[in-house]
Amino acid sequence: MNGTSLTALYLKRDKIIATPSIRRKGSGKSLILRGVSGNNLKKIDVEFRWAKLICITGVSGSGKSTLVYDTLYPVLSRHFLPFIPCTPAL
Repeated sequence: MNGTSLTALYLKRDKIIATPSIRRKGSGKSLILRGVSGNNLKKIDVEFRWAKLICITGVSGSGKSTLVYDTLYPVLSRHFLPFIPCTPAL
């Protein structure tokens, strides 16, 4: 590792990003999913807060993709995407 790279300076705490004194409140609304299962997810409850930055993290194989692609995306797409009827190809 290059000890003088920008990343190294932050990891060594030679450089820091100050924490804001005032945080954004968000909307106060949440999407709560209960009993989510699939692959490595075993009946978990999860809350996603609206108007907040959300990061999905975890070790390899912990169920991040299953949570986002197989659970969260279908729920959000049913709610937010307009219904577009399927027409046969000509």
